[in-house]
Amino acid sequence: MTNADSSPLQQPDPTDRYEALLSATQPDRARQQFVLGVFDRRVTILSQQTRAFNLVYLLHKRFVAANKKPDKVEIAVIGGGIAGVTAAACALKLGYHVSIVEKRSRLFHIQAGCDTRWIHPHINEWPSPGWSQPNAGLPFFTWRESTASELVRNLLAEWKTVSRLYERATKESPEIILRAKKYAIEYDDAKAKFKIDCKGENFTGEARSLEQDFDAIIFAVGFGTERKAQGSRGLSYWRNDDLEQVSLNDNDANQHVVVIFGAGDGGLTDVCRGAISGFRPDYLVRELFSAKEIPNLLVALRHIKLGQDANWASRANQSLPPSSLYSALSKLTRSTQLLDEFNELRRKIEKRLRHDTRVTLYGERDFATELDAARPAFLHAFIVFLLKHWNFIDYKKGCLQRAVAKDERFTCSISKNRKGENVIKLSADVCIQRYGTDPSACLNESGCFGDLTKFKADYAATDRSTLATPLWPFGWWSRNSLPAFKRETEFVPPASVALATTFAATLSGILSERLKRKAHHKSEFRLCIHRVVEYGGEAWLQQVSHYRGVASTTRLGGLVGRTFPVSGGIIGLAYRTGQTVSVRRGKGKSFDRLHARLQFDNLQAMNIHESVRSILSIPIFAADGGIALVLFMDSFEKAFFKSDLVALIWDACNAFTSFVDGITTGTVPDLASVEWDRSAPRSTSVSEFDQELDKKFSILKFINGREPLKFRSLQRYDISWTR
Repeated sequence: MTNADSSPLQQPDPTDRYEALLSATQPDRARQQFVLGVFDRRVTILSQQTRAFNLVYLLHKRFVAANKKPDKVEIAVIGGGIAGVTAAACALKLGYHVSIVEKRSRLFHIQAGCDTRWIHPHINEWPSPGWSQPNAGLPFFTWRESTASELVRNLLAEWKTVSRLYERATKESPEIILRAKKYAIEYDDAKAKFKIDCKGENFTGEARSLEQDFDAIIFAVGFGTERKAQGSRGLSYWRNDDLEQVSLNDNDANQHVVVIFGAGDGGLTDVCRGAISGFRPDYLVRELFSAKEIPNLLVALRHIKLGQDANWASRANQSLPPSSLYSALSKLTRSTQLLDEFNELRRKIEKRLRHDTRVTLYGERDFATELDAARPAFLHAFIVFLLKHWNFIDYKKGCLQRAVAKDERFTCSISKNRKGENVIKLSADVCIQRYGTDPSACLNESGCFGDLTKFKADYAATDRSTLATPLWPFGWWSRNSLPAFKRETEFVPPASVALATTFAATLSGILSERLKRKAHHKSEFRLCIHRVVEYGGEAWLQQVSHYRGVASTTRLGGLVGRTFPVSGGIIGLAYRTGQTVSVRRGKGKSFDRLHARLQFDNLQAMNIHESVRSILSIPIFAADGGIALVLFMDSFEKAFFKSDLVALIWDACNAFTSFVDGITTGTVPDLASVEWDRSAPRSTSVSEFDQELDKKFSILKFINGREPLKFRSLQRYDISWTR
């Protein structure tokens, strides 16, 4: 490890929005220590990873403003869970020196080996558009829907890749201390540094010690172990269980009694698993909540969720009561306009009910209050609401005081309230406790400096939802990473790449054969496809296919996932005008003035090859009128894009749009298009470029006279595998 720069950072500007967000994660503003998501609500794996990305992004901005170079900065991450390792990976990619301290014997220990929890990155967004995207979509260190154990395997492989590339770039490895025994954290005010002293092991069990100064510490200590009733034992949320399986005991003729204590999201999830056969959220949504069968109900549910999300995000004082989710859902069930759709939904749910269990959910308050206060995932809340509304499950008020297991049954002591009043006893086959965790205890034991009670109160008064939303600009991570990471670009769904590249290769083959028949076998050309991505309220272009064509190896370049602003370039011009753009360079002429006019220097794109004589860029419209894709081609031949060849390209694109439309309507197996909302497309006056480029430079023109290429049902090119 290098010796870190000892110069202290200047106090941040409190008026800077980004600085204010970063400072909100600091229990002691005078010290560079940061708490990652410990006191957040509505926590998911993806939201915690997003917070990790945001935290490192904001910390990097602070260090850059203070003229501190990453290779002179030491960062310690306390906690080797998903959030902590994600933060470490982000810091490594930017070139910081990183050490991880974890008290357990492995990274990702909470979710490792858990095969009974199915993790979907966006299921909590249902019924909002975009919920069905099975990929997390992070710039890197990303994953797709899977069991928790499979997710851990994938992230561990990602970590090894990041570590290897970092080692290749710096000749150093990140320090990892596992089974960290009691460690000490001290702070040197004169040096403005932390000193950590701890002992533990490495991955192979060999003794390791850490005694070093650090410029910053990220506390990613998680939320602690789950609360249990006194004297009771029970499986943690992330431990494997057999709740979804039918009993193998031949003597079990009656329904199994399943009691679940705690009406938070964990409890509601287990209610669904215990009451519904083969419960898997994304499959259940596609089966039960078809937009064709319950369109009006889905519109109403989206409206309710938008209101709930806005209400939750804007309530700085979390003690204020939220608008009632229970009341809003109850009102829907009384709507005569939705009666037929609710009846259809009930019929489907009845077919999926388990007949071997009877589930009772226990909460400390009445069901309406619990549903409103817990702020669970909207999908889980709605399903459990329906199960109770139609009497498919029971709900009772009560607190578990003690659960004793004997002979494969539980004797549960249940009181009226937390004080232990009016205790009754109940026999159950399955007893599950979901009373949440105590994150304060974890943070108190971590060695974090400052008044943590005040920090928790102050943090609750901030708009915490902001840190769960990406703050970094699109493409920022690939542009600012160490050179060893430069071939790692922004994420594109693999199915989207496979489909676009297949089309590009097919079109290339067709054009090659045609050119051979016309004695143009020496003509070089290449092509690729870019999709339009909306990020942070702005449109971006992203390469979504590999380059294909007839060209030298050096020319078939460009990485899938590269991003470009739509404000410049020939592809951007096709996007902004919605017109097919053709460029021809005459003998003795250059693209210099075209480069300047179309802002090529600001695109982080490769320069046009000096031998390129002609370029073609064709926009393909989405069903809602925006631009979904832009096809880009170039050639060494000036007259390459003649009218008959353009007509052939046009027909091929039409066939491609028809096939992709089949994916959106469900006629193509194992592929699905993600539904998204889209803002209004940007546009630029064609006449402005006609006058300045076509007439003045005589090298650019817009091709008209053809019906625009358009998808009939696709809104955004975001295709994913469904299996």
